[in-house]
Parts: sequence; C-alpha cells; structure tokens
Amino acid sequence: MKVPYEVYFINKANRIECMLLCALKRHINWYESGLRIVSWKYKKVHSGASETINDVFNKHSRLEFDGRRKVQLRTIGIGDVIVFNGNPYIIGAFGFLEVPMLLWERIAK
Repeated sequence: MKVPYEVYFINKANRIECMLLCALKRHINWYESGLRIVSWKYKKVHSGASETINDVFNKHSRLEFDGRRKVQLRTIGIGDVIVFNGNPYIIGAFGFLEVPMLLWERIAK
C-alpha cells in the first residue's frame, strides 16, 4: 500500500553544518543538537506516494537531467529530510534518523 511522502532539501548555507552533524552518527542527541537543527532551512522539492522509505530514497538518489531547466536538481543526500507517512526522517550515513515532531514543526520551511 502506498503512503504519502515529501522530500525536503537542506539549504545550501546550512548543508555543511548538517553534514557534519549527521555524517558518521547512528543516533543524534536531539537535546544538544535540537537548537542547531531548528535554525536550518529546508525547501520542499517533491511529494508523492510510495510503499517504503527506501523506495523514496532510491528514486531521488538518481540524477536526471532536464535540458529545459536552468538549474538542475541535485540528488538526495545526507542532511535532507523525507517526511514519510507524516513522520520526518533525516538522512544520515547509516540510514534514516527519525526527527522529533516538535523540532520538525519549528524548522524553517
């Protein structure tokens, strides 16, 4: 059964800081890092429906060129967020880390 999802890319200005936080961790201490995450900006780039979060990741990890676009989209990567079935997950080096809803509601979108 397919469920709704949304894909958010991290703002270019916050991408390096986000990658440093998420890169080599299996867990994020939301108490220590929560204020940093709330200050980051995300942009919604896609929405749709899919059966699993892995299918969403695989679909958006392939680069597709469109000659009509002036600015090409990038692929999904560390620090980007997938909201799958209403639950936000940030992409880390070792998988998906669930973002507390309280923080996600306060992140600038």
